[in-house]
Amino acid sequence: MAEDIQWRFEMSREVLPRLQQSLEWALQRQNQRIVQALPTERRPLAERQRLVTRLAVAGLLIMVLLYLLDPAGFLRSPGMFVIAFLFVGGLVAARFLPQIRAWSRRTAGSMLTAQAARTFRSVEKQAPYTIEYRLSGDHLEARVEKLKLVRQLDLRAAARVLYTPDALFAFRRDRAAAPFRFVYTPGDDERSALLAAFARCGVTAEPIEGDVDGYVAPIATARVHRE
Repeated sequence: MAEDIQWRFEMSREVLPRLQQSLEWALQRQNQRIVQALPTERRPLAERQRLVTRLAVAGLLIMVLLYLLDPAGFLRSPGMFVIAFLFVGGLVAARFLPQIRAWSRRTAGSMLTAQAARTFRSVEKQAPYTIEYRLSGDHLEARVEKLKLVRQLDLRAAARVLYTPDALFAFRRDRAAAPFRFVYTPGDDERSALLAAFARCGVTAEPIEGDVDGYVAPIATARVHRE
């Protein structure tokens, strides 16, 4: 069994922006993992566009056929117009599927940014305080005397860990949307020891180093106008 390791992390208002950014990156990565697991993501984007287009065209042809067979009955059924409108919407959606996909991802990114901000709002009110960590085998204890708080973490309870130089985020399931435990490290030695402990427990650890592509709108390129 590995020897016990102890360290302190000073939770100050100055470090909060970095921690919040780290959480936002982790949430983006998990959201991407969830989306990639959807059945629709198994097909290339161009193939999905063709499939939606074909289904929409087939539906509209059926609507036309129903109208030709019974024009009066068709006009008396408001539901038929609703269905036809949905098929037309499908055609439009297929045409602009890449743009819709990009908009959806940026919208999700904005929501994750707000989620990360909410998470650290209460921390900001309580900071500054010191977190005392003690890693003993497969268990980690976090103690905050100022807040009269003690938390125990069984490392084997995590399925995946995402980490940055400042923080580790433990997820109960591989595709969990949010972490169930946050751990902060002041340096490389503490982080390496903790990652090694997670590895002994069979927990997958993945570094995150920035935004996931598409979740944040690109910064407009500045243009210089010469006279």
